[in-house]
Amino acid sequence: MAEAAAAVAAVPAPPLRRLPAFDHDVLEPKVGDRIMVVRQPWLNKILDGDKTMELRSRRYRAGSAWLGMGGHIYGRVKIAEAVAMTTEEFRARAAEHGWPAEKEPPYKTMWGLLLVDVQQLPDPMPYWRPRCAIGWNVYRKQPEDMPMKSPPTRQKTKAQKREPLDVEDKTDKTA
Repeated sequence: MAEAAAAVAAVPAPPLRRLPAFDHDVLEPKVGDRIMVVRQPWLNKILDGDKTMELRSRRYRAGSAWLGMGGHIYGRVKIAEAVAMTTEEFRARAAEHGWPAEKEPPYKTMWGLLLVDVQQLPDPMPYWRPRCAIGWNVYRKQPEDMPMKSPPTRQKTKAQKREPLDVEDKTDKTA
C-alpha cells in the first residue's frame, strides 16, 4: 500500500489552466443559442482575426454567439461589449471594423460590437433558420426544436378594415 501511495505521489499533477471566457471544448451549439449572421467577406475576416468589431444598427448584449451565414455555422465569438459610435469614431476605428473610412457609415445609429475569442469550427454545421431571419438567429436543428417567439399574425387588408359591422337591414322588404 505504501508503494502505491509513493507511485501516485511521484506522478506530477497536471498544470492548472485558467478558465476561458467560454468552454472551448464544446464546439457545438445548444438549441436556443444566439447566431450572429454575417455576410462574406466579413465572415472570413472575423474568423481570420482581421476584423475585431462588427457594426450593427442596434445594441446587443455581451456574451458568446455563433457566427453563421446561409444556414451554416462557421465559428464562435465572444461579444465583449457594444459601443455607441459617432461618425468620427466610425472613421477613427476603421481598422477594427473594416469598413472604408472614406465611405458613409452604414447606419444612422451605429453600434460597434467588440469581438474577442474567435474560434472557427473544423467543418461548417448546418442549422434551421426561418426564411425571414436576418441579422440574428436562434440555433435550431429543425423547426420543431424551438417555437418562434410569437406566432405570425394575419394582417387585415384595407377592404377588411373598412368592412362595416353587422347591422340589421331596416329597409321595408314587404313591398
